[in-house]
Amino acid sequence: MEHETIHYLERLIRKDFRLNLEAMREACLLFNNPQETYASVHIAGTNGKGSTAAFLSSILQAAGYKTGLITSPHLVDVRERIQINRENISWEALTELIKNIRALLPEEEYLSYFEMTTLVGFEYFSKMGIDIAIVETGLGGRLDATNILKPQVAILTPITLDHQIYLGDSVTKIALEKCGIVKPEMTVVSAPQVEEAALVIEESCQKLGVELKWADPETIDFPLNLKGEYQKTNAACALEAAKVLLIEDLVESIAPNALAKTEWEGRLQTICEKPTILLDGAHNIAALESLAQYLVATYPERKINFLVGALKDKNWVEMFAPLAPVAKRFVCVTPPSERGLPAQELANHLKEFGKPVEVFEESPAKALKTLVSQMTPSDLAVATGSLYVVGDILKCFPKPV
Repeated sequence: MEHETIHYLERLIRKDFRLNLEAMREACLLFNNPQETYASVHIAGTNGKGSTAAFLSSILQAAGYKTGLITSPHLVDVRERIQINRENISWEALTELIKNIRALLPEEEYLSYFEMTTLVGFEYFSKMGIDIAIVETGLGGRLDATNILKPQVAILTPITLDHQIYLGDSVTKIALEKCGIVKPEMTVVSAPQVEEAALVIEESCQKLGVELKWADPETIDFPLNLKGEYQKTNAACALEAAKVLLIEDLVESIAPNALAKTEWEGRLQTICEKPTILLDGAHNIAALESLAQYLVATYPERKINFLVGALKDKNWVEMFAPLAPVAKRFVCVTPPSERGLPAQELANHLKEFGKPVEVFEESPAKALKTLVSQMTPSDLAVATGSLYVVGDILKCFPKPV
């Protein structure tokens, strides 16, 4: 059952990044638009979408709402993409829904992988009678498959350069694509933004007569389970959105405990203490800058073993530069993806930083085991650069070791 489902979905991968809503609209219509049978929150942005979604889910669950969650990509199991109250969809439900959808589609491979899993999520939520869905965009916003939603709230997390091939070569162009999720009769919550993005957001909201609320990280004056100063921004976005959806006094009373318990794998996650091993899915310049800031603040005067990999369509030439000042060495691997950049190509570039660079021609998980065997208990290693690298490692290190 599991293998057949995965095999079918993998056949759809080649249609991913189809920036066109026509197929998704037609497919949802075949199922009477299940995404319109419950309230929803739509999240776009460059960094922090998943963490923000997890934070908001925690608050809504604490308020008693049956909460659906659609995120991507998954780390270990495709079922991570579709959750209710943070529980993955079952293999039985996933398989049955895909079977039903395939039976009605005009062609066997009519939808992309992302479109199929999104439609499965929409239909699953409708059948399970959820109260509200939190849906993360896959790429951009305006032409993303999730943008057939009619949400009550849209959240815009920090917008920076990423996916320039698809979204444009400037923050302004990328912000315009992200703001494509803004629609009349909703409330928009935005994280603090760089000036170019802030101007686009303000103009988009003014044009549609939409209320805009700015999240303030300073309102998060209580501890969070998720590490990193930047998580205050994600938590603040979730908090502000919850205040739009719920009674503010209720949010104020339940949010601190809900946010403090929120978990989200693959973001500054410690999987081993001696030696210390961290996983972080940072995969663009802004995210790797945040990672470097965290490492400098948390491990001052420590030089770090970095296990790194990147996708070909990322700005891999520049994005690892923030790590160079704190690097002891770089170990390069190839992410397990058709889009994975060959480790040797990355290594050739990283040598320019003047730090030792090695290539491990094995999976990220096996490469980490090799790296750990060369470390002392007091050493520190960080695996980063791609969620595909992090996911491969988590398959072998599912719990702290």
